[in-house]
Amino acid sequence: RWNAWSLGEGGSLAERVETCNNNSVVGVVIESQRGVDALDEILSVEELDFVFISPMDLSSDLGLHGQIDHHDVLDKIDIAG
Repeated sequence: RWNAWSLGEGGSLAERVETCNNNSVVGVVIESQRGVDALDEILSVEELDFVFISPMDLSSDLGLHGQIDHHDVLDKIDIAG
């Protein structure tokens, strides 16, 4: 476990929480047209480190289940940039 229940080496629980917070990565997975539409708002979050667009989920949301190379899916990914 990341904090070892405050046992052993690594400092106090407060120090471990601070270390984890300073070394965390914050990401978002876009899985739908709604997520693509909200991308500008999502990208405005300062603490955000990365955005991943899931082609499989996006294809399903577009009614193109599993067709990750369909031009509509690829167009949405290209638009997102």
